[in-house]
Amino acid sequence: AHSLRLTPTGEVEPGLVWPGPITGEMPWGPDGGAIAWNAVTDIAHWRATSTARCQSASAPFKPMHLALPPDGAPHWTDAGANVWRWTPGQEAVRVAFLPAAGIPRFEGSDLIVTPMPRDAHGRAARQRLQHEWRIDRFTGVRTVVDLGPEGQCATVATRAGWLARTHPCADLIGFERPGSASLWLACYAPLGVAWAGSSLLVIAGGAAALLFPRLLDALDASVPGPRLAL
Repeated sequence: AHSLRLTPTGEVEPGLVWPGPITGEMPWGPDGGAIAWNAVTDIAHWRATSTARCQSASAPFKPMHLALPPDGAPHWTDAGANVWRWTPGQEAVRVAFLPAAGIPRFEGSDLIVTPMPRDAHGRAARQRLQHEWRIDRFTGVRTVVDLGPEGQCATVATRAGWLARTHPCADLIGFERPGSASLWLACYAPLGVAWAGSSLLVIAGGAAALLFPRLLDALDASVPGPRLAL
């Protein structure tokens, strides 16, 4: 099994090869390393560098989503609404239990967890909420963060001074250049977002992968002022 890599011009290339199917992959480490996992088999794989030998281990929980802090151990949410701190091959520590815990992310050193309500069958429900949680990753203390009418944010990506935030239950992607601009893009159920050069990749409802070519140029053109280098 291998992941896929999308170029800024939309070409799809093979990514890293793993010993089994994966449901997620993230860069990990400064030398091209990565960590991958399978939420069905509970197996995690990792490489310290892009050319290092792959290692594998069984996770002590069902790993659903992953967030990597600026430094320190990876943080995960599982299928049972727990938040864990766990580096594969080491002991896992349960940080917190959150009702309907969904996708975690780090904003600086703050761990933010997005609520993800589920229906009776365990499937994610499109229910817009006006809060998410900020978690102290060392004590597990949680603080409720109030949100605007756009509801909970799923993922965040930054590039050249622009911050993109997905709001899947409001069908919106917000773009912010701190101190100068705030813009919105309508998109059905945007869940994942990542920059590929000046283009934006969005994983949206219906398992669709959408590419917005050179969107960064359009954002810069809409706002006067200097552009940051890519």
